[in-house]
Amino acid sequence: IVNTQNSLQLAKSILSGKVGFALSLAQDLLDRNEPPLKIVATLVGQFRTWAIVKSAIESGEKDDRAIALIAEVGNPYRIPHLRKEISTCSETQLFATFPILLKLEFNLKKGVEPLTALQTKIIELCLVIKNN
Repeated sequence: IVNTQNSLQLAKSILSGKVGFALSLAQDLLDRNEPPLKIVATLVGQFRTWAIVKSAIESGEKDDRAIALIAEVGNPYRIPHLRKEISTCSETQLFATFPILLKLEFNLKKGVEPLTALQTKIIELCLVIKNN
């Protein structure tokens, strides 16, 4: 649970563009023997949720229960919190993270050194969120 929580912190730090903090969290997760592919899976899941919530909001959906259903969020009371987390980024920015995350997963499966792969893609993710 601690490592999943830190992986979620990693996602939030990427979303807020805190590159240095994100890089240190990635290092910490690997130091705690968190499997790199599990870190990626958590990131993909979180960015997927954010992207779906943002997409639903931008398409005009206002009902938190409907958004929760669409985004497969079990608790509709989480939606206002998710809205706040993604308030400063666009649907385009969130969807732009997926090719980077896919490439990260591919690189890890191909045997690229995990810390290097994570660091490179975390920086790319922060730039995509910041610049799109």
